[in-house]
Amino acid sequence: MQVCYATMQRAALMRSWRDMHGGEYHDGSFRRWSKEPSEEFRFHRDDGVTLTVADYDDGSWDALLGSEASADRDEDAEQYEEHQ
Repeated sequence: MQVCYATMQRAALMRSWRDMHGGEYHDGSFRRWSKEPSEEFRFHRDDGVTLTVADYDDGSWDALLGSEASADRDEDAEQYEEHQ
């Protein structure tokens, strides 16, 4: 058996992404959700979204994910620098 940790982390991230919304379709703002597609909610949760895994969180997505996503960013940066 071979384990790719980056692939494993990306799969977990994709599950988290899917679980964090109230539905599968949104209105284009990523703020209003519906369980069913319609003219108003025509975008699927995954449309136009690319999820990646990196060694370091630079915080560029904080506006989308909220402040909780960056709560430990300074600590992450210190740990990243220590391992370089």
